[in-house]
Amino acid sequence: LRLHDGSLFARLRNRDAANDFELHTGEGRFRLQRAGRYRFDRIDDASHLTVYSGQSVYEGNRSALTLYAGQRGEFWLDRNDTAQYSITEPRRDDFAAWNGERDRADERSASARYVSPEMTGVEDLDRYGRWQQDEEHGAIWVPREVSPGWAPYSNGHWAWVSPWGWTWVDDAPWGFAPFHYGRWVNWRGRWCWTPGGYVARP
Repeated sequence: LRLHDGSLFARLRNRDAANDFELHTGEGRFRLQRAGRYRFDRIDDASHLTVYSGQSVYEGNRSALTLYAGQRGEFWLDRNDTAQYSITEPRRDDFAAWNGERDRADERSASARYVSPEMTGVEDLDRYGRWQQDEEHGAIWVPREVSPGWAPYSNGHWAWVSPWGWTWVDDAPWGFAPFHYGRWVNWRGRWCWTPGGYVARP
């Protein structure tokens, strides 16, 4: 990623995801070495990295620095374009509080017990349905509000999406995950979705 200006918060849940993440700014690049929670800010020709948990390395022109959990670094270039830095305490503001609340909501999620948090659309499952257990199918997700006689693939359309081909686009606000993973089953007289086996990185 490249951050030109503003703020970005990243939560990487495993080491593979952290190793895949790299962020560039005008002052250098940031690589993550561990799963964790990170905040990046670019303000007035300076980059800031806050490591709430995890570990990150900053690499700039003729300079490098490792930041650990509980540290905030500020990085800028001097007149010779040499990277400079200072270390301070993490900043607590409305953006940090908002991201912290989202992380706590993710940790309380019932869906996270049955499907990977990396699955697109998982955040909608708790909001629009409930989970039940069945001996034959295992975990089953039951949508809360559907019209009488509703069936999967009845409200939406097929669209050609490159590079995947024909893809179902459902009209329901929860319609991504249940139509792209797992399968639908008719259970106790109504349609429900079962994700199948847990896959950490779908």
